[in-house]
Amino acid sequence: MSQLWDRRAIGVPIVLAAVSMIAEAQWGLFTMRQAREAGAPRRDLVRLEQAGVLERIAHGAYLAAAVPRSDLLELKAAGLQLAPGTPIDARARTGTRLNRS
Repeated sequence: MSQLWDRRAIGVPIVLAAVSMIAEAQWGLFTMRQAREAGAPRRDLVRLEQAGVLERIAHGAYLAAAVPRSDLLELKAAGLQLAPGTPIDARARTGTRLNRS
């Protein structure tokens, strides 16, 4: 089975679980690149957004809809956009820092 086939077979519930794990460590936010690197097909992310489960905050940055909006949400999303493939907890090692508070 090829990698492309595996990604297509993931399904929306598993995609939601994958992006939820990423978002849990990042104020409820994740980037499209992080989701794609976790194996989430774009079409499933679009379906979740259309269903209201995910909310697009900025280009390539999404919020799990169950997470309360904070005053600094757009700023945090912009910080994720600086290095969209790098998780927040790895930012100190790469030099891209953003306070987790």
